[in-house]
Amino acid sequence: MMEFTGDVDFDNILNKCVEILKVKGEDYTLGTGRRTHNFHTVAEFTGMTPEQVLGVYLYKHVSSLFSYIKSGGQRESEPIEERLCDIINYCLLCSKLISEKKQSS
Repeated sequence: MMEFTGDVDFDNILNKCVEILKVKGEDYTLGTGRRTHNFHTVAEFTGMTPEQVLGVYLYKHVSSLFSYIKSGGQRESEPIEERLCDIINYCLLCSKLISEKKQSS
């Protein structure tokens, strides 16, 4: 386990985020090595921008977080920690999309 912050709880969630990024990253790059590949292909298919696609995906997880908060944690189809990791990772992926856009302009 990597130590990022010196806080065990923060480090646990950040390590889980990194693990998810590695595992899901392989699935979504489809062998291209480009972490944002999925957003670009879905954007092309739907006529949206890659950022808009990411926003839709992120919204799903944020909506689940608000449901968790509103219900006091009573309605949980998957562990909230996984949703939090997904939200953090989508923020990282958004940063990557922004970086790619700046590099291409």
